[in-house]
Amino acid sequence: MAPPRSLLLLGQPDTYARTLSYFPPEFIAHSWRVGNLVWEMPYCPKEWKFLEAVLHSFRTPSRYSATAICSGLGLQCEVTPHKVKLTDPSELSRAQMGLRKDAFVGLAIMDLRSCPARKNPMAHINAWKSAFGDDPSFQLLIKAQFTKTTLLTRGSMLRRLGRNIQLIEGRLTDADISALFRMSDVYLSLHRAEGFGLTIKEALEAGVPTIATNWSAPAEYMNDYDHAFPLPYRMTPYRDMLRHYRSEGLYWAEADFVAAAVILKTLAQANNRAN
Repeated sequence: MAPPRSLLLLGQPDTYARTLSYFPPEFIAHSWRVGNLVWEMPYCPKEWKFLEAVLHSFRTPSRYSATAICSGLGLQCEVTPHKVKLTDPSELSRAQMGLRKDAFVGLAIMDLRSCPARKNPMAHINAWKSAFGDDPSFQLLIKAQFTKTTLLTRGSMLRRLGRNIQLIEGRLTDADISALFRMSDVYLSLHRAEGFGLTIKEALEAGVPTIATNWSAPAEYMNDYDHAFPLPYRMTPYRDMLRHYRSEGLYWAEADFVAAAVILKTLAQANNRAN
């Protein structure tokens, strides 16, 4: 097999050592090597410096991510936003999810396996409770993933859920996720930082009214949608008990969950299903 003229490396840099071990060095020595990188915080990790010796250029899905990575790496960069194409929805129904047919349903999807504080799950719960209390006519689904290191976050969430907020932890297919978008009346992402915000983009493409923090990468595309509701925020010092990010003087966004509650009530009042 002839050596490739170009080589696109998927995955984050911590996977590169294993990935490149499958190729003899001479096989890719003259290939143009491109990394597919994304980063959610406004700095470039120092441990990525080795990429200058491995890559010729990189792609990233947002200008925000590009600015962060380029602040620490002298590589060519191409901003290539993710192309979002939703899978056809499964037959998953509201009844199967324990939802009332006439309920106003919110949805939040978050990966809480590495840095739960970045996804800010408690702000979602606080916004929903501020808007609707424990009224079962308004039901929030939070699809989340945890690991052993983030079980404290899971416990905190479970103690705050109430009777109109449901935590979904089981594995769902892409078709099931599409079905969740279809059955939802609003999508929430009160994140503190995003390198792209794939589920936010998916919700918008699915036509779901979407409330999301108007900072980091999602701020680049939310204004393209009439049903996007950019959420005000204030910049706050980075705080995270897991110390997932290792740079000094970091700031990220704290979404205004009270403003989110106001938008939620406005959307619910205008929603035919809830009236």
